[in-house]
Amino acid sequence: SNPDQYKKLNQLSTRLTTGMKKLSQKHDIPIHANAQGGMFGFFFTPNTIHCFEELKQESNIDLFCKFYQKMLAKGIYFPPSLYEANFISLAHTTEDVDFTLKAIEDVLIDLYHKM
Repeated sequence: SNPDQYKKLNQLSTRLTTGMKKLSQKHDIPIHANAQGGMFGFFFTPNTIHCFEELKQESNIDLFCKFYQKMLAKGIYFPPSLYEANFISLAHTTEDVDFTLKAIEDVLIDLYHKM
């Protein structure tokens, strides 16, 4: 096991979730995102989620469904359920994360104009 591999996973997932939060603020669509190692999650809510009940009550499921479909059309495969974790692997690069963030921004712009 190489500690640098874990550092890389954490850097990539943090780059993605930090980017998502910045895009959320820029386009006025609330996203709460967190990452640890190669695992990350995000929810369409301005609030921190502490438990499953809060997730069910506070997250915008309809917005997630629209976001998921539009990202899928752009070739970005997030889990189809709001309740699943997301993962980044060592096969992913900074360029992959930046490509994903660009796609997220395009989708957020599209969703914002339809809200």
